[in-house]
Amino acid sequence: MKALLRARWLRWYRQLRSQAFELFVLGPIVLGGALMIADRYLMVGAPYLAGLLSGETGALRLGLLAAMVFAALAAAGVFRELYGERAGASLYDILPVAENQRLLLAALASAVAALPASLLWTAGGYGLSYWMKTQPLPPAEAWGLSFLAFWSLVLLDFLLVQLALRLGLLRAAALAAVAAALLGGWVFAPASPLLLPLRLPGELLAGVWSAGLGPEQAAAAAGRPLLPLLALASVCASGASALFLLFRKEAAGHAQALVAGSRALRLLPAAKSPAGALVRRDLLLVLRRFSPLVPLAFAASLGMLALLPLLVAKSGLEPLPLARSFSAGGLLAAAAWVALLPYLLAGQLRTFWLESSVGATAAQLAKAKALTSLLLAAPPALVAAGLALRLLPSEGGLTAIAIVCAAATLAVSMGLAMWETPYEPAIGLVYGLLIGGAIAALFVFAPAGWPFWLVAYVYLAAQLLGRVRQRIAVLEQPL
Repeated sequence: MKALLRARWLRWYRQLRSQAFELFVLGPIVLGGALMIADRYLMVGAPYLAGLLSGETGALRLGLLAAMVFAALAAAGVFRELYGERAGASLYDILPVAENQRLLLAALASAVAALPASLLWTAGGYGLSYWMKTQPLPPAEAWGLSFLAFWSLVLLDFLLVQLALRLGLLRAAALAAVAAALLGGWVFAPASPLLLPLRLPGELLAGVWSAGLGPEQAAAAAGRPLLPLLALASVCASGASALFLLFRKEAAGHAQALVAGSRALRLLPAAKSPAGALVRRDLLLVLRRFSPLVPLAFAASLGMLALLPLLVAKSGLEPLPLARSFSAGGLLAAAAWVALLPYLLAGQLRTFWLESSVGATAAQLAKAKALTSLLLAAPPALVAAGLALRLLPSEGGLTAIAIVCAAATLAVSMGLAMWETPYEPAIGLVYGLLIGGAIAALFVFAPAGWPFWLVAYVYLAAQLLGRVRQRIAVLEQPL
């Protein structure tokens, strides 16, 4: 058992060490810069969020939403922890590992899974208190309550995943029905007893954020249901442990068959060209969360898009600065997805020899990365442009054009500039954002000249393309 625990800790330590630069150096720099740029949005959104948390129904809905999103994101990791990552026997099934030992490892993994989310949620509560100029909860108390709420959600996932597998509910239709029921309850009846397992941790999460908004909110947060939540966590842990010890081996075969079948699903249409096949592979990797950065990109992009209507409704800005701020927000929503590209490339270059052995060329790989970047940036840019047309009557058309052009130039710039340091994704990310952001800023702050900026960008892209051809030629040289 000591060897298994040591191996698990070493794996986590190596993962943390491999991403130490991004987490502890580049991450704070990029996050700090993003917060400085988005300060206006956050100042506008903070009073609205504080008003939402001051009401019982609003706080309940916000906590429920956070609990639902986290439980959905953690469910995939729980399934992998219980039944392995790939179809077939897992490493623990091959080794002589007892079920009680595996249960202890699963319990340890559940606590570790709740740690990053609790830290981020605590930081979010302190950010809200900072922008509202109020006194937050003590750090240890805020983190402890957040950790307890997220850990109870992970334990709930452990129980529900095993029940769903035994009842045959891990199917697309059943999951869609459950998601629709949860969403309907969240909209129409958030206090329904059916949502109680999610409502208890959700209320605690909402209380962590609302406790620093004033004496009334602090008093309400102090009365959050800690004892019922602890009882829920105990029931989930006991039930999940019993199912794990009694039926895990029997359910493992069904789980592995389910995984093997799900991997054959065509999430995207088949490609008819080598570059199209590479693009399809890239999009599938993003859909299957090839990196922990994918959920962060999703959350950052969705959060920025959600703040755009608040900027129009609550900021009180004049039409011209409002349109410029709106364009910057739409660009940031697209940039969150574009930032994934250097990490996608760095992971694939290690196995490019395998793709080249079946006919793929480096030029096709470079073309595929540029197309992937455009496809990743397109949804948030189009949503932001649609919001601009809907919400900005005087500057809506020009703002929509500026957002689409800025997002496209940023995406293409990242697809070209990251080849300067393809094996150093962090440096490629900074370099690509600097080049693409400099051009995109012209569309944001001087949108009337967008035809001229496009012509100038064509020349710049041609220069970058020449350097890309030199860089990718190295990949095709024999070792």
